[in-house]
Amino acid sequence: MDPVNAEILKALIFDMKKQGSTIIFSSHRMENVEELCDAVLMLKNGKTVLYGATEEIKNSFPRTKIKLESTHSLEELSALQAVVSAEKSKGYTILTLNSQNDAPAVFDYVTKDGFIPTFTLEAPTLEEIFRWKVGEKDG
Repeated sequence: MDPVNAEILKALIFDMKKQGSTIIFSSHRMENVEELCDAVLMLKNGKTVLYGATEEIKNSFPRTKIKLESTHSLEELSALQAVVSAEKSKGYTILTLNSQNDAPAVFDYVTKDGFIPTFTLEAPTLEEIFRWKVGEKDG
């Protein structure tokens, strides 16, 4: 669907939700599901692997991504034992950690020289959760 018609469809769905309608929406585009749906049912080979409220599902998975603003280089942050990967996105540094439990050590490291304006543990996206639960790969 082209971007203009996608926005029209989204607006229609939001209007129907406001009116109290129940909408059944089927998609493999998890960013659309995340934006439009209050509840999610994920299937694998016709069997339910995950069902529940979208935000509750996201919050039930470990938060292994950190969004931060820091003067530390990607190379320096990537070298930390707790960090699996580091990348820049929209002016922020995004770190993927081995475990949610590693976040305090990373926080201590990036704040050792003083204040940083942003340090947020991010909930996983539905796409990431889908890949974990259903096992789909890119391509």
